[in-house]
Amino acid sequence: APLLGSPPGPRRAGRGRRRKQLRRPPRASMPLYEEKFICPFSIRFSQERIRPTFQDGRVVEKSMAQTEAVAWSIDQSDAYDVMLRAPFPPISIIRWRPKMRDQDGTTITNEDGTTALGEACWFTFDNRRLYCLQAAAARHWPRRSACVVHVMRDLPSSRSTPRKFRTTDSGCSVNISRRDDPVPRAVWSWAQAIQLAPEEAPEEQRAARESIQA
Repeated sequence: APLLGSPPGPRRAGRGRRRKQLRRPPRASMPLYEEKFICPFSIRFSQERIRPTFQDGRVVEKSMAQTEAVAWSIDQSDAYDVMLRAPFPPISIIRWRPKMRDQDGTTITNEDGTTALGEACWFTFDNRRLYCLQAAAARHWPRRSACVVHVMRDLPSSRSTPRKFRTTDSGCSVNISRRDDPVPRAVWSWAQAIQLAPEEAPEEQRAARESIQA
């Protein structure tokens, strides 16, 4: 028997008592990224259609109108003329070779039966925000516009992510409509938008086109 006043001895865990297991912290759902300045025209849409409103109900056109252009002030760099400031966080982009698709969305295959892939380009899943940035850049053409982006090193861990690439023209344009609209309310293409701009300052336009990275 233990002496009075002595500390109790160690207790043995009973058979019915479960030991607590240490839980590992959950892995990050999004991969690492780095910030980069890039022209919005260098980024392509990953989907064929965008809704005219964001998920929280905000109107996309209103956010587009609130996107401002300020003078480019990055020292030791004259790559751009203006920086776009938008009322939303930076978009995420990734270098990707999408599946080639027909106008009806059917995947195109090569002669050997393999899936035909497009050229490697910058793509984003933030299609509505990209539309706002491209429209703002088109308003200031031929001034060279830049925006801050997050460059992802890999796709998000969701298995459905690759299936979100549903564009039929390699992301060069996007339809603006709701799912139940019989026809798109509008079709956006930055290349067509800048063609409508006045033909002036050819040297500036040449420099602006050179700032668009492939």
